[in-house]
Amino acid sequence: MQRSVTMLKTRLLKFILILAIVLLLTLFQNVTLAQSTSQLSSRISRLESENSLLRSRIGRLESQLSNIGRASDIEIPDVPSQSTAGGSTLSSDPMFNNLATLVIELRDRIIDLENRVSELAPPR
Repeated sequence: MQRSVTMLKTRLLKFILILAIVLLLTLFQNVTLAQSTSQLSSRISRLESENSLLRSRIGRLESQLSNIGRASDIEIPDVPSQSTAGGSTLSSDPMFNNLATLVIELRDRIIDLENRVSELAPPR
């Protein structure tokens, strides 16, 4: 009888040990998944920031090209935007769309102001 009780205790101990290992592995996997999600989110934020910076630089270059074209009376064709060619997952985010709209409106206002300033500036 005591032998069967000892055997049951051993089996119960093995079961508890296996259960603890499974729980620890599950917990570790969730922590690793959370870390990878955090890293992915960080990389996406960094890419969005770089994308915004590049768009800003492109806008400034387009503005400079436009000013050069006006100054030398050379007609420079508009370069089609590549943002519509690639379907981005970010474009489905409403906050991203609002931000993009505000940036475009701001760029248009800056170009308008530059045009008005250049009209007021005395010829060289």
